[in-house]
Amino acid sequence: MPASKRQIALTEPTLMILVALWSGPSYGYEIRKWVRGFSHGRVELGNGTVYETLPRLEQLGWIREAHGGDENGSRRERRLYELTETGRTALCDERRRLHALCELLASRGVPSSELDDSGPAPEKP
Repeated sequence: MPASKRQIALTEPTLMILVALWSGPSYGYEIRKWVRGFSHGRVELGNGTVYETLPRLEQLGWIREAHGGDENGSRRERRLYELTETGRTALCDERRRLHALCELLASRGVPSSELDDSGPAPEKP
């Protein structure tokens, strides 16, 4: 694969934020709650992580501020974010990259869990 086409691995927070926005616009706190539920509590994104990552993703053009008001009527206005086409492409590219990595590991005999002993141990290089 040419270096220009090479996909750099996304960090887990970046990946989870993009996945959270896949189905529609959301704001920071809701993204945090969604990720916690989606991951069955395995991934907990802190406030600092979310609120530092969102502007970076906006600068990359992967998300943008969505139009819509605060539906709860609170005094503090929330910034609603949505995935852009570029963000959707980045997420799909990452999914393909992870799938290819999993296929490579499987082809080398690496089990998907310690309980999976269906194949021989991987050979040492």
